[in-house]
Amino acid sequence: MPPANDECVNAVGLTVNTDYLCGTVTAGTVAAATASGNALGSCFGTANDDVWYWFVATNTAHRVSLINLAGSSTDMYMKFYSGADCNTLVDFACSDPETANLTGLGIGTKYYVRVYGYYSTTETTTFNICVGTPPPPPANDDCGGAPSLPVSTGLVCAAQTAGTLESATNSGLLVSPCTGTVNNDVWYRFTATSNQHIITLSSAVPATTMYMQPSVVHAVVWYTWLVPPQRPTPHRIPWCQRRSITCGCTAVVLRQ
Repeated sequence: MPPANDECVNAVGLTVNTDYLCGTVTAGTVAAATASGNALGSCFGTANDDVWYWFVATNTAHRVSLINLAGSSTDMYMKFYSGADCNTLVDFACSDPETANLTGLGIGTKYYVRVYGYYSTTETTTFNICVGTPPPPPANDDCGGAPSLPVSTGLVCAAQTAGTLESATNSGLLVSPCTGTVNNDVWYRFTATSNQHIITLSSAVPATTMYMQPSVVHAVVWYTWLVPPQRPTPHRIPWCQRRSITCGCTAVVLRQ
């Protein structure tokens, strides 16, 4: 007997988690499922055993994951649609990996998830499906929120500061003359205690290539001249609004 959500009209509603921890999941299977007949478009695989789910976006980005897979095959495929109902489906994404990071979603918009085994063989796969929500951007996502880093007295980093790029956004500042893609930059600052310092990024998970763009920030004080005989009033410019001069670009390969 096919699963209850064998066709789009009986799609099962999914709970949207407030994080990526998948505290709430929905059990599913493609065992005995049949083909719905909807065209695959630009997606791949053989949808002869598809089942259907839906969720309403609470964020512009969500992660849909198939976890705890068991059975004849763990190679699954997901196809995503927007639409108020099954008669107005518009496909917009495919995912061969069992985790799909969806972006550009409309808050309050209904989305359908079509799950099927990649191969044409008869599958008995069971799984849990989860919809997760990314955390908010880090506090230091922009220059104004940069925390002050402690400066160690030697070459051993006795004082370290944890960081993350998760949910970070582009600050919109030019990267030239450096390279790389600054779509997820975060900021830090420190006060030099010597004419030389070594900045180290370590313990990255997962292993990746990171980039640093150090800048020299000049302390600037400007004055508003008042009508004589009053003295000029000093105004200290917030450090993120001062003129910054890039003094180096460093690509760092981090390994666990």
